[in-house]
Amino acid sequence: MTFFSSLAWTLISFVLFTALVAVISSWKTRGDDLESAEGYFLAGRGLPGVVIAGSLLLTNLSAEQLVGLNGQSWASNMGPIAWEVGSMFTLLALAYYFLPQYLKMGAMTIPSLMEVRYGKGTKTMFSLVIVVMYSILNLPVILYSGAVVFEQIFGISDMLGVSKFQSVAVLCLIIGIIGGCYAIFGGLKAVAVSDTINGIGLIIGGLMVPFIGFAVLAQQTGGQGILDGIQYIVQADPAKMNAVNAWNAAEPEVPWPLIITGMFFNNLYWWCTNQSFVQRALAAKSLKEGQKGAIFCGFLKCLGPLYLVIPGIIAFYLPSIQEARAYCGREVDSLWDEVKRFEFPHNYYVDLSQKLWDVRAELLAEKH
Repeated sequence: MTFFSSLAWTLISFVLFTALVAVISSWKTRGDDLESAEGYFLAGRGLPGVVIAGSLLLTNLSAEQLVGLNGQSWASNMGPIAWEVGSMFTLLALAYYFLPQYLKMGAMTIPSLMEVRYGKGTKTMFSLVIVVMYSILNLPVILYSGAVVFEQIFGISDMLGVSKFQSVAVLCLIIGIIGGCYAIFGGLKAVAVSDTINGIGLIIGGLMVPFIGFAVLAQQTGGQGILDGIQYIVQADPAKMNAVNAWNAAEPEVPWPLIITGMFFNNLYWWCTNQSFVQRALAAKSLKEGQKGAIFCGFLKCLGPLYLVIPGIIAFYLPSIQEARAYCGREVDSLWDEVKRFEFPHNYYVDLSQKLWDVRAELLAEKH
């Protein structure tokens, strides 16, 4: 193993890139007025379209999407691309209808808009609902998914000599603190600049994933090169490449009526009325720049399936993964069936399930 393919290089490159983002964000926000509400929450209304697009994209994209959409495509087909491509239509709605209305009313935040239209009581209720929703539904999933990814890549629990639960808990705390520092000390502009830089890295790195995956798939299935990998998944099971499912398709498939009903209104809320997204567009230096940012983000969302859906399809067909799953699954599942014949206290099952997953990991390591 060379140094550049080692875990040490992965860790070093991650730390260096994160530090670079922090330095550039700090440099770009030096001298900015963070005392006023407009300077802190709206970056002085001076963001160009490309920064708005990058910030919108990264605000939307988080660990639960990277893990969840690829997992959904693994378990179903190409249908999950609807979550990405469908966002394009609501981003057009943001650009040509909602954003002009917000700017015309002089809105600084969605809660302030609620106060102007419906009164202070409605603003307070709306703010409370959003804070509770983010605290209970959104942030825990995002932090947990990101922490699990770090644990899987770097093996933090082994480094620190702690359990996986403790490792994930500590990682959740660290990720939350680092993310909070960007927003608290740098305001919206620091967040937008860091999002844009990370967005560039995401697009470059993300677009490499499917092509490398196709090449690996071709190598493991007797082919050679990216085109052979593409040909393999197209011919292996054409239904797996289907992106339009029946109207009554069961989970985890996406029924086609959902795209123009529930999914559309879900996207309409997220992209056009959610404070986290709208705030980026409101920070534009002009209506034209805000519209550019929303439209360009719509284009970038259309590229999303390349790194959010297709890798899951590729992984489904990789022989090395299927063999490891079959091998580990038989060993652990048969062991679990034997254990269930006996009666133990409930806590014993909880502890034992963790040990069984550790056994699964050890079997996989021995397999390779």
